[in-house]
Amino acid sequence: MNKTASKLSLSEIYRCLYPWRSIDEFVSQLQSSIAYKSPDNSLVALNKPFGVGTYTVLDTNTKKQNPDKSLSGLSGHPKYCLSDALEPLSDILGSPKKYEIIKGIDRYCSGLVLITNNDDHVNNFRRATAASRIHKWPPFGFRAITNGYPTLSSDKIHETVGVERVEIDELGDHKEPIISANKGSTYRRNPNRKAIQAELIVKKVNKELSCSMVELYTSNLGWDFTRLYISSKTAFILGDVRFSRRIKKVLGKRIQLSGYQSTARYDDSYEPLDEMLSSALQVKKNNQIPLMLDHHCLRLKYFDKKTKEDLLIVSEHTPLHFLATGQCLGLL
Repeated sequence: MNKTASKLSLSEIYRCLYPWRSIDEFVSQLQSSIAYKSPDNSLVALNKPFGVGTYTVLDTNTKKQNPDKSLSGLSGHPKYCLSDALEPLSDILGSPKKYEIIKGIDRYCSGLVLITNNDDHVNNFRRATAASRIHKWPPFGFRAITNGYPTLSSDKIHETVGVERVEIDELGDHKEPIISANKGSTYRRNPNRKAIQAELIVKKVNKELSCSMVELYTSNLGWDFTRLYISSKTAFILGDVRFSRRIKKVLGKRIQLSGYQSTARYDDSYEPLDEMLSSALQVKKNNQIPLMLDHHCLRLKYFDKKTKEDLLIVSEHTPLHFLATGQCLGLL
């Protein structure tokens, strides 16, 4: 379902994020939304649904104050994880051995995940992502629907961003990522600091509802960088219960809070979702919306070791919750 959303209301779609009733139905959905297959089926790009884990069915993160899990107002159970589908997919696609996952994505994000039955492709992927960074062509492409829209001097920016993980708990057991004033050139091999390339493109803006469709290409998937970076532009991704707390309105204008202030209390009554958006989306709170973040593109430089050809994968599949929301807001 990629052109027009179903006749279900948004609230019904948000309540039915996991429609499969068996492993066969789950595998069938993955098969029907395959974005890419190599000629010999040794490399396949799947579209992972929102909320589905890579290796575990449920979010087993037990770290103190995990807002993605504790603040979510969504219902339903995914029943399966991506690794549960690898053996059935291997049989369906005639693979001589079981597929393995090359690189997973966050369970709260939907979109492209590469699987392979050839170890050479694993090495090709590592080399290609490194080459993409060297050539300043960030490999991981996301599209997102935001509350608010990025305040940029142009519709497209490309920059290298310094990111740090800082302690926000006095006991020293909870770290949060923040954008640093340092661009990262002096970070070297510090485990709590990274330099990440980002290319942000504003695709469409609805100023009446104060929302937008953006694309973000990044050189790194760690530390929730996509969500962090967009929040640094005084907007947040719809359904983001974590970084939305870094954006607050003062006298009608959005300002960004630091990671220290925004996560001090997860039980306060602050509601980040704009009232007009809330009405348009038929929800009362931001935590009733699935995260509107879809990994739709992979740009792998010199992926083929012999020919030095690039591998570009752009998914034509749009998840129903993302499609329906984008159409409702006039962004798709």
